[in-house]
Amino acid sequence: WAMLHKIRMIMGQEDARQELEGWVELDKGFFAVRPRPKKKTTPKRKRGGPRQATILVMAESAPVRNPRKHAQTRCCGRFRMQVIPDLRAGTIADQAGKAISPRASILTTNFGAYNQLKDRFARHLPVRAQGKKAVKLLPWVHISVTNVKRNLSGIFHGVSEKYLQNYLDEFCYKLNRRYEGETRFATILGNSLRHWNKYHVWQRSG
Repeated sequence: WAMLHKIRMIMGQEDARQELEGWVELDKGFFAVRPRPKKKTTPKRKRGGPRQATILVMAESAPVRNPRKHAQTRCCGRFRMQVIPDLRAGTIADQAGKAISPRASILTTNFGAYNQLKDRFARHLPVRAQGKKAVKLLPWVHISVTNVKRNLSGIFHGVSEKYLQNYLDEFCYKLNRRYEGETRFATILGNSLRHWNKYHVWQRSG
């Protein structure tokens, strides 16, 4: 268990080396997470419930020229997901600035907390959209959120907020290397030798 989390941390560190570029979809997402129990007690039925963790989802999304009928009008590139403590404009702008190139163009809904993005990036295009319109406007953000929720629910049956970022890093790392095939295993081994994580298990020699 501990080894897997160390590897997931390295996956996140490796993806952080490359900024998202070009057109980038950006939107918020919410994940139901298991609350961390204060002490070992038998949980009571019908009391409380899963809390919500807030994440910032970013996806490279280039327009498709002459798309086929009923096909996506945008093609996806790399993805990043980041757990954030709140939905303040400053928090969103700071986290987006760490993951996205300042030369990028940002596509979002007209949610008020996205107002500061225009000061951080070359272009910010907020579009008035909610519900199904938002899904159509930002297809790859919503597709990736749906897929990661199914992944975490189906495999792990829910995760705690403390380790949610590690699972998101693993999902994005694999998604960003979806065309590498069997070479992904060798890639993560090489990355493990380069990175130093907070557990101080790996350190590059020389």
